[in-house]
Amino acid sequence: MRIRNSITAKLYLAVLCACILVLLLQAVTMRVNFQRGFAAFLDSQAMETLERTLPKLEAAYQREGNWEFLTGNFNGRVEVMRPVSSAWGRGNVLGNAEQMDAPVRIGLLDQQMHHIAGNPGVDAHSIRLPIMVNDAAVGWLAMVPIETSMAPGVEQFLEDQRRTWWFILIACFMVAGLITFPLTRTLRLRLRHLADGTQAMTRGKFSTRVPVGVEDELGRLAHDFNGMAQALEHSDRSRRNLMTDISHDLRAGISVMRAEVESMRDGVRPPDDALGDLERYTHQLGRLVDDMHELNMTDAGTLNYCFEAVELDSLVMQLERNMRPRFSQLRLKLKIAHYDERVMIRADPRRILQLLENLLENSLRWTDPGGMVELRYAVVMETVIITLENSGAGVDPAVCKKLFDRFHRIDSPRLRAAGGSGLALAICRNIVEAHQGVIAASPSRLGGLMITLCIPTFAP
Repeated sequence: MRIRNSITAKLYLAVLCACILVLLLQAVTMRVNFQRGFAAFLDSQAMETLERTLPKLEAAYQREGNWEFLTGNFNGRVEVMRPVSSAWGRGNVLGNAEQMDAPVRIGLLDQQMHHIAGNPGVDAHSIRLPIMVNDAAVGWLAMVPIETSMAPGVEQFLEDQRRTWWFILIACFMVAGLITFPLTRTLRLRLRHLADGTQAMTRGKFSTRVPVGVEDELGRLAHDFNGMAQALEHSDRSRRNLMTDISHDLRAGISVMRAEVESMRDGVRPPDDALGDLERYTHQLGRLVDDMHELNMTDAGTLNYCFEAVELDSLVMQLERNMRPRFSQLRLKLKIAHYDERVMIRADPRRILQLLENLLENSLRWTDPGGMVELRYAVVMETVIITLENSGAGVDPAVCKKLFDRFHRIDSPRLRAAGGSGLALAICRNIVEAHQGVIAASPSRLGGLMITLCIPTFAP
């Protein structure tokens, strides 16, 4: 993994960029705050100094009539341009303006903005006030802004702030590393487990599991991964078992048919006696192949459905006509409880009839002679509930949840003797789901298995 594409590098850069952004915002805020806050405050103090000095200059100009008296008169120039003590100055304590060298920054300009006395840096762009005599401006009292003539203490303060900023920036690099590397080490380890598990799954090792660890997003992902692996492992094991069972059935049927053909060819058994067995095994193999083909079509969603408004009672009566001779032949009692009201569903009548016939065929195989199979249906809150129960051998509740799995098959001599493929219930589940319904199995009050179907009703 290249460094620039690693999670460590990306997280480190993210933390570092966040720290640098905070520092930049802090520096900009300090700069703006200094310009608009501290510097403005000092300049306002300077204006007060100018206002206190202005009356002395106006009085001197009115007395002398010009500014020539300041030329060569250093003591007089100092005395005239010295500010009057501020109200904040008490005794030996200087005011705010005096502490920031405001008197040193004061200068005098004539009417044409030419320098006369005081700080030589004052000009038309300086902070200034007009000197008014007889309602006419005879000059300007100006002061250099604090930003262009900072005191050594202020300059040192700003330099210290800049050094502190660089020190914090270097510390951010170190803190980002201290935070990032331990955190990303754990993340990389957990992601490596998921990546290794995925690679093992692609190689067919469905028994792979990954440690869940902390119950965060990665923990939930690991938990879901383990659930998926378990489902795939179960599906793969069931598929292998089913393929083994089906191949066994195919080999057994073909072996019997081959033996019958050879016995007829050798004259050991008359053809008339062997034809019955050949027909029976041919029918079983054909049904097995048909079930596999139909299951594949229902799983792939390519089985054709022609939905229409269907009256359920008419389908049940047709089912009863088709299946009652079979039940009578095997000495089984078929009880069908018809619903009192008309029930309409939107369904493919041929597939619904196939569904119910498959369920009754399953009951035939698992119910002993003299037993009973009961079918009833009712409507509950716009849902028709069809219940089919038999008095056959009981089924473990844990097994009931797996009866409709694609590759689940109960290993039973009864099933092998009846020639069942073990695919009928999986086909039934696909047909029910195609009709927006659900199907479930549970122990029956009659002692055997109860199948429950729920299909939405339909109002034409």
